[in-house]
Amino acid sequence: SIGAQAPLRDKTLEESKRLGIMPSDTLVVALKRNDSLIVPTGQTILHDDDLVTVFSRHGGTPDVISAFTGRAS
Repeated sequence: SIGAQAPLRDKTLEESKRLGIMPSDTLVVALKRNDSLIVPTGQTILHDDDLVTVFSRHGGTPDVISAFTGRAS
């Protein structure tokens, strides 16, 4: 889930990619917020405790984990 210290928290997915926060080979394919399942777009803003489903070409690398949690793996 999105951590309180995650660098991409409160940013759109598009902004996170543009700023280089989210690795370019990473795609958020779904997120669960409260009891809702959301198919995100570039304009989707990630919030604390959103549960995300992510695909990344290189798997759960430290860069990917840090972007979403704010912690090093």
